[in-house]
Amino acid sequence: MLELGGRKLRAIKTSTVAHDVWMMARVADAGIRQVTMLPGETPEAFATRLTGELASSGQVLNLLGGILIFEDREDLDWTPAMAAETAAFLGSLTEPADKQMVLSQVASLVAGFFEAGLTSFTTSPSYSGSAAGGQPASNQISPTVAH
Repeated sequence: MLELGGRKLRAIKTSTVAHDVWMMARVADAGIRQVTMLPGETPEAFATRLTGELASSGQVLNLLGGILIFEDREDLDWTPAMAAETAAFLGSLTEPADKQMVLSQVASLVAGFFEAGLTSFTTSPSYSGSAAGGQPASNQISPTVAH
């Protein structure tokens, strides 16, 4: 559970095909082809690199909008409009602690999304659609990612 701006959010645990397809499109929009550590790369360096790639794409808030959901909502009720609402909420935060928490979560949330079921997704035409899932492994959000 993550509390920001007086509201509680959590990672989506169960997703629909529509959600997965929407997320794949956002990942493609971000230009992310794979989420893997490079040989010799430390976890901290990996998190920093992934966060930088996401930030430069302009898709950070959209991706977080697809990964996080307000506590009072059901996972299977997720819609692209809800993602836009979440992204707008995150983008409107002004408190330094809230902003720091959002930025520190980017790499861990997106990496968790990939680890949970879309690790084989690439934006190449050879994608077979066989990767199922797309939901983070848990709603435990760790604030320890280096940035």
